Amino acid sequence: MKHCSMSLAGAHAGIESCRPIVRPSSFWQQLIRYEYKLFGINRLRMTSSLSGVIPGVYENEVRVMLLL
Repeated sequence: MKHCSMSLAGAHAGIESCRPIVRPSSFWQQLIRYEYKLFGINRLRMTSSLSGVIPGVYENEVRVMLLL
C-alpha cells in the first residue's frame, strides 16, 4: 500500500491475483488502520454477515457460499 500508493482493496486484489488463497484473517482491522494512517481514508469496511464480521472484499464470496 505504501510504496505503490494502493488502497487496501487494491493491494489485496493484486496479491490475490498472484495467490488466490490469500486470507489475512485476524489482522484486517490492523490493515484498515494502516490504510487510514497512510491516506487519511478507509475505502474498505468490515461487514456483518451470517458468518460473522468479514472484510467487504469477501462479501460476495460469503453470500455465494451461504446460498449453497
